[in-house]
Amino acid sequence: MKKLLILLFFIFPLHAEILSSEDLMYSPDQSQVMVSPSGRWISFLEAQEDKTKTLNIIDMKTMKMYYAVKLNEKDNFYNYEWLSNDNIFVRVNSKYDSDYNAVINVTEGEEKPKFEQHKVTTKGYIVDRLLNDAEHILFAKPGKKNTHLYKVPLTILYKDNISSFSPIEKGLKGASSYFFDEHKQQLFTVKFDIDEKSLQFFYKVIGSDKWIPLFTLTDADYQFLPIGFTDQDHLAVITNKNTDKSQVSLFNINTQEITDTLYQHPKYDIQSAELDDNGKLIAASYIKHGKYTTDYFVDTYKQLHSKVAEALGDEQFFWVNSSLDGKNHILYNHSSTIPGKYFLYNAEANHIELLFSTDKNEDVKYAKTTFFNFKAYDGTNLEGYLTKPINNDKQVLLVMPHGGPIGIRESDEFSPEVQYLASRGFSILRVNFRGSAGFGKEFLESGVGQFGNLIEQDISAAVAHIRSQYSFKHTCSIGASYGGYSAVMLAIKHPDIYECVIASFGIYDLPLLYNASNIALTKDYQELIERTVGEYNQDLKDISPVYQATSLKAPVLLIAGKQDEISGFEQSNRFYYVLKRLGHDVEKAFFERSGHGHQIWYYDQVEAALANDFLERKLNLNSTLTNYTESEKKAVQRDAILLADTFDSKTIETDRTKESFDYYQLAANLDHDRAMFNVGSYYHRGDNRPIDIKKAIEYYSRSAELGYENAKERLSFIYSYSLLVEPDFKKAQKYSQELYDKEQTAKNTFNLAVVNCIADIKFRNTEKCLSLIEEYAEKVGNNSNGEVREQIALLMLEGQYSTQERERLQKVIKKLYGLDYPNAILELERAGLFKLVLSEKFNGRSSVEQLNDDTEFSYTLNEKQRFGIEFSMNREGIDNRKDRLVIFTKWHFKPSSPEENENVYYQTLWGSPLDEWFTYRTLDETSTPGTWTLDVMGANQQLLYQNTFKVTAIN
Repeated sequence: MKKLLILLFFIFPLHAEILSSEDLMYSPDQSQVMVSPSGRWISFLEAQEDKTKTLNIIDMKTMKMYYAVKLNEKDNFYNYEWLSNDNIFVRVNSKYDSDYNAVINVTEGEEKPKFEQHKVTTKGYIVDRLLNDAEHILFAKPGKKNTHLYKVPLTILYKDNISSFSPIEKGLKGASSYFFDEHKQQLFTVKFDIDEKSLQFFYKVIGSDKWIPLFTLTDADYQFLPIGFTDQDHLAVITNKNTDKSQVSLFNINTQEITDTLYQHPKYDIQSAELDDNGKLIAASYIKHGKYTTDYFVDTYKQLHSKVAEALGDEQFFWVNSSLDGKNHILYNHSSTIPGKYFLYNAEANHIELLFSTDKNEDVKYAKTTFFNFKAYDGTNLEGYLTKPINNDKQVLLVMPHGGPIGIRESDEFSPEVQYLASRGFSILRVNFRGSAGFGKEFLESGVGQFGNLIEQDISAAVAHIRSQYSFKHTCSIGASYGGYSAVMLAIKHPDIYECVIASFGIYDLPLLYNASNIALTKDYQELIERTVGEYNQDLKDISPVYQATSLKAPVLLIAGKQDEISGFEQSNRFYYVLKRLGHDVEKAFFERSGHGHQIWYYDQVEAALANDFLERKLNLNSTLTNYTESEKKAVQRDAILLADTFDSKTIETDRTKESFDYYQLAANLDHDRAMFNVGSYYHRGDNRPIDIKKAIEYYSRSAELGYENAKERLSFIYSYSLLVEPDFKKAQKYSQELYDKEQTAKNTFNLAVVNCIADIKFRNTEKCLSLIEEYAEKVGNNSNGEVREQIALLMLEGQYSTQERERLQKVIKKLYGLDYPNAILELERAGLFKLVLSEKFNGRSSVEQLNDDTEFSYTLNEKQRFGIEFSMNREGIDNRKDRLVIFTKWHFKPSSPEENENVYYQTLWGSPLDEWFTYRTLDETSTPGTWTLDVMGANQQLLYQNTFKVTAIN
């Protein structure tokens, strides 16, 4: 026998280190890996760095990779499948256009494969690709009364001539989805019976007369999962209808009864099973000690599995996809320490090769999870998992109950949350308490109605077992959904053990479950709740954290989604309110856009960082690490800025909004470029600290040195026309030139132009300035005129030009804004203090009410007011129907207090003479008393209007 080989692309020495939440919580770049039916090509979907998605093809002869399809940035793949040896069917979700399907033809080329894309125009769907008939597909076309099935050439999908073919079968009335067993030439379909609330399954052999009932599924309290036919009259199913454990059984189609047992495990539920083409049971799988375990009943399959398992170090793996000849196989390998790896296995050559890993941290050693058995207080055998940190052990035990609690389980899978916490020095305990899935019906049902009772007793037994074997300085609880409830109840019941609690998306008021909304009053919903919580009774208050809050001693972090329709956001909101009223140490993080969990990885990353930060603060943990590796430094940076952004966020409600600066400062101290910029911004605007322009420039400069573009833009502004410091046009030109050299956007082009036009005589380069904006205007036209309205106003108001130079500038303005005449007349209509009056009608038009026409006035900080002018634009001989005018405004602010910043604001206004023309400054809680001077200039650099407003604030 040939020796089994593993060819790895790279081999790294592994080491344990601190990981950021971003390192662990992400969608894999590669997915849906397949081998073509002939084994000629490997295909997979991939997310690119430019945020586009691609369908990639690997040439099996050369192992080179090619893009078969590259989508637009806003489009995504639903999925894809091989229809034949050379054709791929793709389904695309388009954010802005209609979703569409396409067929990709893959053929041999002289140097590389050739790809031809055909958009699918035929309405309907593919029932089966008919791999044994490469020329045809089985296609379903829904009609007004029924669905018809066609066996047609593949080209039918993009030639849309299905009407020229005759259907081979008529669908079952009331059914819409069809499936096909090519080996047995059998069609399958399903109907939903509204009255009986059941799914009825039917089948027929192609060419036979009628559809035959197969079985009916109702909302029963047992499992029934079809695997396949063993013969014409029997179906292999996974069921626990007549047994405690789910097993592989025979179902007689004629009598609708379960007859024989094909395979059962004495301890675990069977999760999946497989038959060969002759209906013989090949394998059955179950979860043992947290690992997906397969028993094989055919020697050839057993030997094949053993060889691969040996090569992969007995790590868990799955057979993903195979070529029709059985020679080439795609394998997926993962475990608690392996996020995921795809392998290509050639059975003929007995050779296995790594295709790629989904792990973004290839050189990191992950914390190992240890399985253990223990006994509950009543003697019941239970299972648990302990993950201990490799380095930097903080000697903190985190007890993490799972959600559900009924029908969910823990396993030895890769958990980003667990690995994140372990990398930060925490030990994590997880338990398959009663009610967990995989151990039979009796075990499952024993957890029903045991909120706050037997379930928490099982968890406490596991805690006692682990604490008897390991020494911990601190113990806290953390969980989501039911786990959030359990985390709180554990701390209520054992205040001497638990020092802190993190509870996410939990249920804290059990009686509220039964009357929270109209849906809670329906019979179906009541039955659903009762199958988990039990029947409603007043004793539920005794196990509800809201009513037992006075017994809670540990500080609590509550995390919730305001769109949560599973637990209900009111559960978290109510519990937070009660704890605050009691003066309890409680913090919140309520996510505006999340439901029962998060829809995007970013919020999962935030939640992880919040958890680590909470634990370290409440337990007074100081990191034992003083010298970070570069990657560890980035991990700490990342979490610090995540927290800073969170406390500064308008979509995450927290108690800690004033602490954002501290975390930006922490990240800045670790050389994070954006954090440095943000710290500079705090000193720049005087946000909760005195204004300090010198410090602001210091942080901006450090950020710019690290390449942060916003910092370069800010420094260019400060050193040119900000009035914050003495102008330094050499530095301003340096930063604006670096930005332009990196990317010639509208903003970068005009910023560089401004600095060259308004600089003092030593650094002024008017020709370069005008050439830049002329070149840009010629390329882009008026597509980005709104982006450069400030810079155009600056050029006009602060630049000094000859007549010829001014005419060149006017041509650019005409290109961007449609200027017809440089000369204009401003006719003042109203000036002074105004107030916006919102319409009381839906979609009604708001109006601006003039409060007074004074130029000196006071305002109250709690009212939104504005001051400025309203005017009309005119010129001699103007044609109001078609002429366009452009003017430029400059608001120059001098604060009353010498400690405040002097500022200047520029804007370009353009439009028809018939438009409503105005320029305001808005007074709100951020306003500062002082003097505002308004200059309005025309496109010929003539001053059209000037006024000064003096504003005083009244608290």
